[in-house]
Amino acid sequence: MAGIYDRLIPGNDRIPIHFIKAAVYLQVRGVFSQQQILNGLNSLLDTPLDSAAETDLLNICANAATGAAAAKLDYLERLDAVNLIAENDMIGENVYRTQLGIP
Repeated sequence: MAGIYDRLIPGNDRIPIHFIKAAVYLQVRGVFSQQQILNGLNSLLDTPLDSAAETDLLNICANAATGAAAAKLDYLERLDAVNLIAENDMIGENVYRTQLGIP
C-alpha cells in the first residue's frame, strides 16, 4: 500500500505530524478548506504528496469532521497519537489505517 503512512515513517521528506493535527482541526472549525491544507502541506515538502497520500489526507479530513463534538475530539486525539507512533515506526500501516478509518 502507498499513501500518507509512507510519508510519516522514518525516511526522507517526512510530513510534519503536528501540522496535520493543527490543519485538520482548523478545517473542522471552518478556518481552512481541504485544498488549503493540501497546498500548505505540499509547500512544506520537497516532494509533493502523491495522489494516494492526498486521498488519505482528504479521508482523514472528512473523518475528523464527522459526528458530534466529542467524536471529533476523539478522532483528532487518535490522529495525533497514531501519527506520533507511526513517526517513530512503532505501528504498521494496517493498524494506522484501521485506527483512522481510511481504506
